[in-house]
Amino acid sequence: MRYRLALVLNTLFYPLTFPDVVDSLNSRKFVARSTTTIPPGVRNYVGGTIATKEDVTVDLDPERKIVATESKNVDNLVRIFHEVMQILHEDYGLNVDESTDYVELGASVLIKSKGIAREKIEGLFSDASTFLKLRDVLGFDPVVRSFTIGQKDKPPESKEYVEMVVNYRVTVKDTYYIEAIYRHTAIAEAVRFAKSINSKTEGLVGLMETCCLHLRVKQA
Repeated sequence: MRYRLALVLNTLFYPLTFPDVVDSLNSRKFVARSTTTIPPGVRNYVGGTIATKEDVTVDLDPERKIVATESKNVDNLVRIFHEVMQILHEDYGLNVDESTDYVELGASVLIKSKGIAREKIEGLFSDASTFLKLRDVLGFDPVVRSFTIGQKDKPPESKEYVEMVVNYRVTVKDTYYIEAIYRHTAIAEAVRFAKSINSKTEGLVGLMETCCLHLRVKQA
């Protein structure tokens, strides 16, 4: 499991300058990485992983105006993300909602199957008449072993977008590997989706496995 929330700012300048950002994080019990080799300046920046708290890392990307948190636990991710948003408001005077271009959630989730995950994915599309016509075009019996779900009328280049890529682990046959992206201009919406990402992916897998079971009964 891996989860990442990235806030993209719309401000003219990136506000998290060095050494102020290190002081802000240290004062709230984050463990900041050593930056002693960077001399202070009017607008000096540091990038990459700047600090950790519990199992959550804080990443900065001044060039793209990104502030991000990453963790293996989605609840910790959301909580520390809120702490970082509070720092932006209290220490840098930002109205975070107004200063947000968009927020993006990235998630990689592993979910156990009741059988062989690859076969469940293949079975989900095996009864589609249009799909079966591909046999005549390709010259072999086709199967779908991974697929992408997106939201209708929300193109990938927009600031409001959702996508889930469903795959399986080759080395662990009973496990699905699902990657998700959710993007929104409102922080609250991105956080809400992050909190529900595990239940959404588990529900997706549950539906897939139920559909495959019904299909087998129908074929029998």
